[in-house]
Amino acid sequence: MSAPWRWQLTRNFIATGRETQSVKGVTLIWRSISYRLTISQGMETDERMVLLLLRVCPDLLDDAALHDGTGLRVRLAKLLAQVRAAGLPVIYAPYQGEAIDVALAAQSGDLILPWEGAHPFQQTELALELAARGARHVLLAGLHTEWEVDGCARAAAVLGYAVTLVADGHSTRDGVLPAAQIVAHHNHVLKQVARVLPLDALVLMPPDSQPDLELLEPFAPADLAALRQGLAELAHGRIPYTHPINALNVLRHTWDPTFIPPMYRLAPAAWQVGTSQTLAEAVRQPGGVWQKLVGTEATAVAQQALKSILQTPDGQTRPISSTLPLFCYQATHFRLIYHQDEAQKRLTLLAVAANAVLPRENPMDQFRTRFGLA
Repeated sequence: MSAPWRWQLTRNFIATGRETQSVKGVTLIWRSISYRLTISQGMETDERMVLLLLRVCPDLLDDAALHDGTGLRVRLAKLLAQVRAAGLPVIYAPYQGEAIDVALAAQSGDLILPWEGAHPFQQTELALELAARGARHVLLAGLHTEWEVDGCARAAAVLGYAVTLVADGHSTRDGVLPAAQIVAHHNHVLKQVARVLPLDALVLMPPDSQPDLELLEPFAPADLAALRQGLAELAHGRIPYTHPINALNVLRHTWDPTFIPPMYRLAPAAWQVGTSQTLAEAVRQPGGVWQKLVGTEATAVAQQALKSILQTPDGQTRPISSTLPLFCYQATHFRLIYHQDEAQKRLTLLAVAANAVLPRENPMDQFRTRFGLA
């Protein structure tokens, strides 16, 4: 039996500003930078990650005014080691004329791409080099937080890349605010365009060891990257499990730190529930779909999801993979993606994703079918 049809999203840059194309009878219109919807069979979007290191030169890292320069160098070296162990590409982006720090030296196969301007995507071949490496996901670290790091994260997101910022992998000097506050501020605001994870929470897997998802529904690049990160946490045993009620309380406290879970004795549950760090970050994300719900609505969504998943599936849950026990709970504004382990009676909440948008059936085709004219 052939693999199920699935919609695949690929980035498309249109210089003319407007273009239309017919794909399998579906007319698509897009402007500037968007996504082209194409039909594929037995394929999925390539979410290969590339590490992009910004301005890791000795003069900057040794600058006494740089916040935690010594600690940053150690963390960047650890990050590089993890990336190389996972077999992921590395691109250095020094400013024109800068050298690479000896502790973070480039190796054979790495790319050094000098640049001038506001960020490395501006007037360089960075996008072409990422495409040559099959990359749709940028892992970002380096200097400086409020300038190059901020600009690069936003540019990558605008160009359609999934972005992960290493929360403790960038730094800066004192400015209008103390450097530590600048770093904390940008870690917060950049959650609008990137996943922001500390180095210890980052799980990297070699591309050929990632599971073949065989997704049955379309996912935007950032959502697919988040799902893969959640699966990597699951594969590495990074997710703790607890009673479903406790899991709900933890979720609620995640988006509402003022919430204090009630103290009462819980009856034993047949299933244990775990929540990935990836999902927790999505719940905390300012302006995200979860944050748009008031506390009671978010609680209701989580409660109804667990009830549907664990007790009485009511049509709002459905499988999303033909190769893994992955399912989604369909809320009004988003999909809650979870993994179901029947053997261990464990349910893992992995990620949230935007709703799938599939092309609508032509109304005339519906008319012809209904009246026997097809």
